[in-house]
Amino acid sequence: MQYIRRYWHFIVGVVCIAVLGTVYFRDNFSNAHTPPPAAEAPRTPLIGATATPTPTSIPIVTEIVAETIYIQVHIEGEVLRPGVYSIAYGSRVNDLLVMAGGSTENAYLRGINLAAFLFDAQQIIIPSTPEEGYYSTYSTVAISAPVQDTGIIDGRVNINTASESQLTTLPGVGPAIAGNIIAHRELNGPFSTVEELRNVNRIGEVTMNRLRDLVTVG
Repeated sequence: MQYIRRYWHFIVGVVCIAVLGTVYFRDNFSNAHTPPPAAEAPRTPLIGATATPTPTSIPIVTEIVAETIYIQVHIEGEVLRPGVYSIAYGSRVNDLLVMAGGSTENAYLRGINLAAFLFDAQQIIIPSTPEEGYYSTYSTVAISAPVQDTGIIDGRVNINTASESQLTTLPGVGPAIAGNIIAHRELNGPFSTVEELRNVNRIGEVTMNRLRDLVTVG
């Protein structure tokens, strides 16, 4: 005891040094071996009580449908249901004939171009005999050749009514050009002037000069 009382201040100093050393080494060495804390995940702000994900915008596809244009066409003669019909633009004579119930037993269809296009205010007359002829008209103007020989007027060929065989009697006009003339008048209506032949495919200035005094529009 006498020894402790004599050296108590030395003993206290050693104990203090030991405690401080222990604390120092514990803090430094334990931090060196401890992994860093994981990064905190980003937080999504909440609106109200719960979070609602923003919906992805979906493109709206709009279907575009072309409007059908209808025309009024009159069909008479040897058909089961003659009258005025509303039919889609771009239809043909055969479509109208079917709409009218078809032809009668007396109909003469040999001279009819069933593939010809229809136009507004057009009149189609289905004949019963070759002599009666087939007419496709705007009001009263014939635009398609009757079966009978009415394609010649005063020695000139009527380009609005002449048949293919009559057109091929003209100089420079073969079956191909004759077919083009008939197709043009069926598609665009009757020729108003002889000069409109220049609008027909394969009729150039040379052919036009040959035809000018040999044809008429009636």
